[in-house]
Amino acid sequence: MADYPSFREGYQDTAVIDVAYGAAQSEGAAGTIYSTVPLALAAHQTDGSVAFYAGCYTLAQVQPAVQELPPFRPIEIREGHLRPAKSLDVPSDACKD
Repeated sequence: MADYPSFREGYQDTAVIDVAYGAAQSEGAAGTIYSTVPLALAAHQTDGSVAFYAGCYTLAQVQPAVQELPPFRPIEIREGHLRPAKSLDVPSDACKD
């Protein structure tokens, strides 16, 4: 995954983003809940064009039951993989390896 400045720079000509989500799948492992979320993006550019992307994000959350005292750790994005797409439709196989 790119560093934050590179990530931010990739959106410098983006005016608005529409997001469509599929059903998240979650499982627990060693005190952490991992979820995969299929999604599609429509990136509306400042020049009026629209670019579509689809893929999968993996999220992680430390089990709330093991977080006894603040500050609590929020849900975090562990990784994301997007590819060019033709529409805002979420592919049914977006999170399959």
